[in-house]
Amino acid sequence: MDSQELQRELSDLVLAIVAGEATADQRSRLEHLIQSDQALALHVVQLLHQEAWLGQQYVEDHGKENLDTLLSNIRPVVKDGSSAPDSPMAPTIAPSTVGSSTVHPRNWGSRLGWLAAAVLLSAGAIGGSLLTRWVDQSRGNSNRVAVAKDTTPSAIAESPYVAKFVQDTACIWEPGGATPKVGAGNLHAGESFNLMEGLAEIELNFATAGNATLAMEGPARMMLTSDGRPSLTQGRFTSRIYPREDRVAFDMPFGRVRVLEETSLGIAVNGLDVEIHVFTGRVAIDCPWFSKRGITDKQYVESGERVRIFVDEDRMAMQRDGAKPWEFTTQSTMLADLLEVPDEYVDEVLEASPIVYWRFDEVADGIVRNLADDRYHGVVHGSPAWSHQGDNQAIEFGMDSTAEAQHSYIEADAPLQDELGNSYTVECWVKPSHYHLGSLVSLFREPGDHGVLIELGGTLATPSIIEHAGQFRFLHRNPPSGDVEAGTSCFSDVPYEARRWAHLVSVKDTDFSRLYVNGKLVSEVADSTPLADNLTLLIAQLDRSRQWRPFIGQLDEIAVYPQPLKDEEVLRHYELVRPEKAELPDPI
Repeated sequence: MDSQELQRELSDLVLAIVAGEATADQRSRLEHLIQSDQALALHVVQLLHQEAWLGQQYVEDHGKENLDTLLSNIRPVVKDGSSAPDSPMAPTIAPSTVGSSTVHPRNWGSRLGWLAAAVLLSAGAIGGSLLTRWVDQSRGNSNRVAVAKDTTPSAIAESPYVAKFVQDTACIWEPGGATPKVGAGNLHAGESFNLMEGLAEIELNFATAGNATLAMEGPARMMLTSDGRPSLTQGRFTSRIYPREDRVAFDMPFGRVRVLEETSLGIAVNGLDVEIHVFTGRVAIDCPWFSKRGITDKQYVESGERVRIFVDEDRMAMQRDGAKPWEFTTQSTMLADLLEVPDEYVDEVLEASPIVYWRFDEVADGIVRNLADDRYHGVVHGSPAWSHQGDNQAIEFGMDSTAEAQHSYIEADAPLQDELGNSYTVECWVKPSHYHLGSLVSLFREPGDHGVLIELGGTLATPSIIEHAGQFRFLHRNPPSGDVEAGTSCFSDVPYEARRWAHLVSVKDTDFSRLYVNGKLVSEVADSTPLADNLTLLIAQLDRSRQWRPFIGQLDEIAVYPQPLKDEEVLRHYELVRPEKAELPDPI
């Protein structure tokens, strides 16, 4: 059984126990799994914590006694001082400061303490229900249809609306409501859609009101009402609406938004704090609480405006300013920012004597040629795509719906020898599709012992020692291991931009690890350990044997140097591609 099937089985078993519906055999199976592998026990914590982001009331719905049952199964396998694997099952509750450099603590004290705290925090204090984490292996266009009321062919023709999932990218769904899946058949009105991570688009066709497209950015939650009106309860949404009269509307926690003409808009819902950004067109907001504060209960939002509605001193309040389309990932396409790489950039990279330089312009028989040497060529696994960027070509991962595309990665044909040692540099250009936990570059040994990881952070509510929300991470670890407490990490000080190219340089000097983003030094951590030898270079997922933390987006210009690049070299490389945005980094 592969890792994804095992995670799915674990999730189903945990859900059954928490819901109070598990059989004796299911309870026994869960106990066996989490006692045989600590990673699976930690996975339970990760599931609870990620679902806490969506905020369903687990304790209120199911009662604390089911949570106690779950804890009693996990407790025997969590020991003081034991190591945890470096995997997506690693704990996400840990003291940390967003945007700062972090040295991994060597001793957390009692693991039972943080495990119990994490479960209780996720299930009670934050109000999370237990997540059944299902990764959609068949992403892309589909014929999944949500129809009002009956689903027979004759009923569909008479339905007030028909809704289709027309596109999704790297989606992770929580099937507490509808569980979209290619070939799963019709979805019914009244079901909720809980998107943990990724991008999904719904096409709505109303019998008398018009039509619309609605894109969700995970984490997000929505429901389609019986008459086809989307009810948005959490997350970020963008929509293009073509109404007939003003019959297309969206329900919000505070009221309703009615679309008055052809409109494109963005909506951000965070509890009772709601933003409506009108990019083009015009909408009306109906909020019955406004009149109690002397504000008319109907407000109009024009093209280019943003209205924020929130609770201020236990009353509804409103602010107006300009719309901000850049705050919504779905407002940008992957083609909006192209990477034009001049010959001078290639020449300067080669002059710096890298041991690996993968450009992805020359791919033959499944091999990415190393321009720096006649060794360490990249072997293509799966079916990545190739993105033309003017005269340049980049590699694209996870954007197609096939299993081969979803599980693509590139691995060097031989382990790196002892060329790196005390100092090295890893350089690349990266364009993420969206905010997600994804591995860009790995230097590892089997089974999963990492010496270097360069990663993206996703949409976590709480920073952890392996992930800060929406930020880059550079991990150096010696000796290589899967222990999340080992090694040192640099985190970028600001979130990365989705669907925009970023220049990322990770430098290990003799006594320091440094992280540069777009020519600037953004993080520095003391670490005097050298890099181990015989590590294998791999891009786009955690390692060879685990399809975890897949990167979704585009990569280019991967270079590994046996020496630390200097500030001026990093800046020079960035300036050659993006001269209008470059400036000399301030020393840290």
